[in-house]
Amino acid sequence: MTNKIIDFLREHKLPIVVFLFSFAMMQGLAFTMFNNYTESMSPDALNYMKMAQGDFNLEPIQKYRVIIPMLAAGLDFVFGGVFEKIRPWSFEGDFSLFVSFWIVNTFVMALFSTVTYLLCRAYNISVIASLFGLLTIFSCRWTAYMAGLPIVDSLFCLTSVLVLLAIKTKDKGLLIFCILVGPWTKESFIFVAPVIFFFGPVKKIPQIGWFILSGLLVFSFRIYFDRYTNSTLSESFHKDFDHLGNFYFAVHRLFSFHGLYELFSIVGLWVLLPLWVAITATKWLTEKFRTLDKFIYAYLACVLVQAMISAELARMLYLALPVFALCIARLIDRYVSSEPGFSGLKN
Repeated sequence: MTNKIIDFLREHKLPIVVFLFSFAMMQGLAFTMFNNYTESMSPDALNYMKMAQGDFNLEPIQKYRVIIPMLAAGLDFVFGGVFEKIRPWSFEGDFSLFVSFWIVNTFVMALFSTVTYLLCRAYNISVIASLFGLLTIFSCRWTAYMAGLPIVDSLFCLTSVLVLLAIKTKDKGLLIFCILVGPWTKESFIFVAPVIFFFGPVKKIPQIGWFILSGLLVFSFRIYFDRYTNSTLSESFHKDFDHLGNFYFAVHRLFSFHGLYELFSIVGLWVLLPLWVAITATKWLTEKFRTLDKFIYAYLACVLVQAMISAELARMLYLALPVFALCIARLIDRYVSSEPGFSGLKN
């Protein structure tokens, strides 16, 4: 067993280093976020804290997103006493549980970053350019938000980028994992399902079977859970369809100054790099965007639709950040690959 672990570490040493690097980068951002937490930052955080404490009298949709809260509750159960020993006098609320959420979400977001790196490498982008692409994730304010607050978006982000990697690498096992786990992360996974169905490496008939199995598992759990919490499944469906009423509001918000601010909160000044390349190397940029796979554009369309029916515009558009990181990595790779000093990092 020990030899197998050592062999695995040797074989995957670079992705493991990227994960540790990502975890180190994110934990500081996340710590700053949770250390300065106020209820105005995220009303959802209070609900997920209650869920981790065993209170399921929550919003009809949120109460089904149990994976992250239960992981945090388990960590708090084991190490909560240790966490309380370092509790600062100025912190209000359940400090040990908050720390548990911080560790779980930072871990998951580090995996999200690592999978984005692997996606870049799957497009034959150099190591240094792929790492440079990750800086777009580390410098985004929403990364700190999702890693540092007791919410569940991190797992949904991870599952979504895993779908892209599975399709690009034609990894059937990984795609089936996403089909089974995705609906547990957030109901919005339904918008990623068409990308899986039309572009996934799994044949259509078996894929339908996996989707049916996934649906049966999810809805069986929900029916049982509703009985446990004395609620009905129809409540969540009504809440889901209520989101459709956000479409007009979201469109108006997107095409406004505030919409530009929301977009800027995701990519920031990174947008200047593609603008500069568009001016100096328009032909090269056009060719590179043409060589992006069709499933990438389909994924971006699904993210946009999801954002349009969500009250959290920027938070949903964050799902497109791995694609933006991929594009930035490609731009950097154009210059890095031509520099002799970086030739050893190409592979």
